[in-house]
Parts: sequence; C-alpha cells; structure tokens
Amino acid sequence: MFKPLIKKIVLSLLSFCIATFLLLTGVTFAFTTNNSSPDSYENDDTFSQSKVIVINASEPQNHNFHDEADEDWVRFFALEDVFYTIEVSDPAAQCDAVIQIYDTDGTTPLNVPPKDDGREGEEEFLDWKCPGDGIYYIKIYNYDPYIFGVDTEYELSLNIIVAPFLSSVVGDVTDKNIREPVPYAMIKATGSQFSGSALSNVQGQYELILELDTYSITATADGYNNYTGTISVNKAAAIFPYNIELTPANTTAPVTSSTSSSTTTTPVCPIEALYGQNSTEAALLRDFRDTVLQVTPCGQKIIDSYYRLSPELQNTLLNDNKTRNLIKVAVDNMLPSILRILEYIE
Repeated sequence: MFKPLIKKIVLSLLSFCIATFLLLTGVTFAFTTNNSSPDSYENDDTFSQSKVIVINASEPQNHNFHDEADEDWVRFFALEDVFYTIEVSDPAAQCDAVIQIYDTDGTTPLNVPPKDDGREGEEEFLDWKCPGDGIYYIKIYNYDPYIFGVDTEYELSLNIIVAPFLSSVVGDVTDKNIREPVPYAMIKATGSQFSGSALSNVQGQYELILELDTYSITATADGYNNYTGTISVNKAAAIFPYNIELTPANTTAPVTSSTSSSTTTTPVCPIEALYGQNSTEAALLRDFRDTVLQVTPCGQKIIDSYYRLSPELQNTLLNDNKTRNLIKVAVDNMLPSILRILEYIE
C-alpha cells in the first residue's frame, strides 16, 4: 500500500504519461504508416530501448526491419581486451545490414565507418576488441532506409572464442529487500583460464556461457552494493542455476541550500537524477519541453505539474529502486516518439 505522498507522486506521474501520450499521438498520427509486423524485440529503436544480447548464446536473435529507417539496438556487458565477433547471418533478400558499435554512453560510435562489406542477402561480421569493462551498444540498420518490411529478416549473434565444452549459468538478479528484479546488472565470472560476462535484462534474468572451471562471480548495478560469490561449473552441456541478491546502497542524500556548509548535493531535476545531467536523454527531453510542450496550454500544465512535484519525485528516484525502475521504463518507451516529433518539427 503506497503512502499518501508516494501515491500522489505515482498518480501525478501517470497523469503526466497519459497527457504526454495523447499529445504525442495527436502529433504523430499524421505521418505514421501501416508497416509490416515488428520482431519480438521491438521497441528497440534507440540505445535506451536496446535489449540485452547473450554472449555465445545457443540461438541467435531473430530481427527484421519492419518500418522505414528501422534500427535494432542491443546492449551487452563486455570485458577489457576481449575480442568479440558481431555476426548478422541468414539475411533475407532485401536485408543489407550495417553494423555500428557504440561506446558506453550509447552515442559515441567506435567503428567508423560502420561495417557494411556485403550486399543485399549477404552476411556481415565485425570483430571488435573491448577497450574497457562496461556496457556497450550495437546498432543494426538496413543500408537503404527506404527498404523495409517483407524479406528484411536476419539473425544476430555475439560471440567470443571459447573452448568446445560449455555450460550455462542462469539466474535472476533481485533486490534483496523488496525481491524485485534488478535490470542491467553487470555479472562477471573470473576463472583460472577464462572470464565471461553477462547483463541482466529488464526482468532481472541473465545467462552466462562458461567453460568448465571454478569461477569467482561479481555483480554490480547502479544503486546497489557490489556482490561476490563462487560457482563451480563442472559438467559440460549443463545448466547451473545461480540467483543473485543485491543489497541497495545508502543513496539518501539531503538537498542542500546555497547557505549550507555541507558539500553533499543531489540533482535538482528528476530527469537528471534518472539519466544524468549531461545525458542524451535529458537533452532530448529538455528540447521537447521547450519546443513542443511549452507552446501549448496542455504542455504548459504538464511542465507546471512536473516542477511542482520535482522535490518529492527526486527523493523517490534516489531512495526507491523499484519505483525508479518503473519510471525509467515508462520514460524510455516515450523517447522514440519524442525524437520523431522533434525530427518532424525540424
């Protein structure tokens, strides 16, 4: 049962989302088209919407380019100095896939120009050496953005060189206090000869493909204390369950005034608390506020409500990981429509 203040915040947030959705629908309806069915990983049109890809998975991901200028994004946790192979295989006749890998900020390309050696219906490969531990992003798009729909299917996989005898370590990453999933936790397994990595998805689930060995397991996620453990992978072609519970870190930090002697401060804007002050998402939302919301009475009311609730909302984002994750998923899902509106206005 929500406390009155939290209930007020959630209801206001829902009102904000509904009002913004109606505004977005009215603006975008005129230029949407009836395209082919999206693949099961949509929406994945931006790095913030990217889905997790399992390294050395037994089955590739199945994608297509279902509408004009469609982009398919995935994310993964990579380890320093490890070589990764990104493979687009079994492309359909109208698929001329281009591979672009991005740094941990999701905006800085690491392979320039993008990899596109083949033509329509031909496979693509990109070999890449990771410069440092972190979450990286892959964007796949069709060379001709106006070719989409039928016969644009392809398979996507991400692999590293491993021994022939492998097993899977699978499990859930959860918040130890509230038993809720922890998305995008970075899991690393360090053995005597081999190290593997995985990233939990939005449901907190992960899969590690490992050689036979005994591994030290570490897990890290924003807002949580680091986790350490051990697992023995002693049988080939087996599945080893291994759940991870993360303890929330002490994120309580009082907002200080200009006359306070304390040096501890928190972001004034909840969006900055959610994404970071200089993030691409924050810049996009500020642009949307100034060029779209500010010029309509409905938009002005949304802005007023947002800033009126900012102190309570900010405190919730810093101290309630469950609510923070729910809010982030809601805002992430609105970002592609907001981007399309801004591009259309320009």
